[in-house]
Amino acid sequence: MNNVSLTKRQSVEKNYYNSIVHDKWDHKSLLVEHIEPPFNYYSGDLFGCAKNYIGDFKNKIILEIGCGNGEISVWFAKNGAEVYGIDISDESIAIAERRSRENGITEQTHFLVSPGEYTHFLDSFFDIIFINVSLHHLEVEQALNEFKRVLKPNGIFVAVEPCVFSKTIQTIRTSKLITSLYPIRQETPTERILFSDDLELIKRIFTDIEYRPYRIFSPFIFKVKPLFFFLANVFYARERDVEKRRRKMNRGFQKIDEVILTLFPFMKFLSRYIVCKARNSKE
Repeated sequence: MNNVSLTKRQSVEKNYYNSIVHDKWDHKSLLVEHIEPPFNYYSGDLFGCAKNYIGDFKNKIILEIGCGNGEISVWFAKNGAEVYGIDISDESIAIAERRSRENGITEQTHFLVSPGEYTHFLDSFFDIIFINVSLHHLEVEQALNEFKRVLKPNGIFVAVEPCVFSKTIQTIRTSKLITSLYPIRQETPTERILFSDDLELIKRIFTDIEYRPYRIFSPFIFKVKPLFFFLANVFYARERDVEKRRRKMNRGFQKIDEVILTLFPFMKFLSRYIVCKARNSKE
């Protein structure tokens, strides 16, 4: 790790992810398909938009913040990028390095234990910075300024994050009544969901920001497992592979949400995620 002292918040994040990564990945294949990373299986809506925002990344230098077990970093590398992945969890980085070896791309990947808020990379080093559901675990303003520092002029920053546009709706979602029926997923006590204020902060630090809201009803249906499994069995009965059946059902509901948000943009106040792209304007 960089020679820095961790804050209390960072220590909580590190200890949590160190505690879960081996149960999830030990004794499992770490191979990543050339076509798509495992994240795409249930998040094709979010990752598809992120890929469109990133564009052609062959021969580009990419930094993935909060790379975790390295599956997306390895996918970028298998598709022609040179990738640096950082994560505060040293145990996760160990898995990422093993994944890189198993996929035969150690020369194209570089994994480092580091907080996202201060990376010690050279100024203007990266063409692209990608962060996948990790910004809301960081000190947002400090992290964004660090991203701007290490991003090349005209480089792009792409983020996939949980984000809400209505604090009233979020207050209702986190009420005791609603959470008793529909628990809110929160991995660490130090994380927080992003709000529209955070998008304004990104806009202030970067330029040319654009974003798309995602997911209104699909997260609810996916989490009500008896309903979700029933609908998957009804609508995709011809699909013999149960896992593929569920993936298709999940993607189907995501597409319905996408249509709703395209036809009725004002309904973004009900959305749960955003994919955001910003460009570095510094000269």
